[in-house]
Amino acid sequence: MRALQEANEEYRREQERVQEETKVEQKRLRAEAQAEEELLQDRLMEEIEASQTVMEEHTQTNEELCKTNEELLKSLHRRSTRERSPSLSTRDDPKPFSQQIDEPVPPHYITPKISLFSSVQDLENHLTTFKAQMIISGSSDAIRCKMFMGTFTRTTL
Repeated sequence: MRALQEANEEYRREQERVQEETKVEQKRLRAEAQAEEELLQDRLMEEIEASQTVMEEHTQTNEELCKTNEELLKSLHRRSTRERSPSLSTRDDPKPFSQQIDEPVPPHYITPKISLFSSVQDLENHLTTFKAQMIISGSSDAIRCKMFMGTFTRTTL
């Protein structure tokens, strides 16, 4: 019986040792997991800060582009205002068209590539495309009027 009690006591001590080792191993694993999680959080914070920096740079670039766009629009508006034809009351010889339209297109003017319009297309789309191309090319109202007729084909012409 004594041998059985000793074996039982030894078994109990072995179980306590195993439990203690298990607790130590669990603590070690928790510490590793926590360290890994902290490292991951640090990396994520760095990525978030980098993203915020890039976003701020893009916001600043966008604001600069908006300002430049506004300045260009103002410049184009001033330019088109200066190039407008004189009113009918100030002309000596009133005609159906502006005197500027009667004048030839300047030799240095480069005609933009504009698709021709036929009656099967959308007129609004053609007109919008034509205006955009003429604005980009820096043409005056007189040149626009003169060139618009040349964008028609067949029955539309």
